[in-house]
Amino acid sequence: MYQPDGFVDQDKPDYMCKLTKALYGLKQALRAWFDTFSNFLIDFGFVCSTSDPSLFTYSRDNNFMVLLLYVDDILLIGNTVGILQKLVDALSERFSMKDMETPTYFLGIEMQTLPDGVFLHQTAYVKEILHAAAMSDCNPMPTPLPQRIEEMDTTLFEDPTYFRSLAGTATFGMYIKKSSDLTLMAYCDSDWSGCPETRRSTTGFCTILGSNLVSWSAKRQETVSRSSTEAEYRALA
Repeated sequence: MYQPDGFVDQDKPDYMCKLTKALYGLKQALRAWFDTFSNFLIDFGFVCSTSDPSLFTYSRDNNFMVLLLYVDDILLIGNTVGILQKLVDALSERFSMKDMETPTYFLGIEMQTLPDGVFLHQTAYVKEILHAAAMSDCNPMPTPLPQRIEEMDTTLFEDPTYFRSLAGTATFGMYIKKSSDLTLMAYCDSDWSGCPETRRSTTGFCTILGSNLVSWSAKRQETVSRSSTEAEYRALA
């Protein structure tokens, strides 16, 4: 690290500081922290997911844990209290951490625990957006745009940021139910040349694990399909 302006040693202006650890706020700090924490988890017995490097799983002697790491926020679940407490104690000895007990808020998502599952929603985040736009007392709209626009007015909206963010879905969320059924299903569909300008089709899909929706998407296809069958095959692929 070079000597910062205003603190240069006049006798040794070419000297640099050799860091023994990463400084908070520097680009390499996050990488150094992740390496340190992930190595600790791996030594404990966790395995890092190949599809999501922030997801770690532990399975040993009928004990199972799942840990999700996002910078310095952690979500942890397990099938026995003993193994969870063992990990929490080990983490507390190695790092300065605080156990927040049952999660209620994580990365802008509120978690409401119910007898037969968990309800995830972003009501507080939506209210923050409404407050920032000075529209907390405005009447909500179900959707700001029609599903298809055939003729568009050429007059551009002055500030489309708020317009794209505000809809009457503040209380909407995702309900994840407890279920022993772990059947994985996927559904897909497509229109054909739905865009009147580019003639490209739109693909939609959703993935369901048991009775719970886990992923979904709706986006324009990258190329023009010459038939509805081709558009459907692209969606399936």
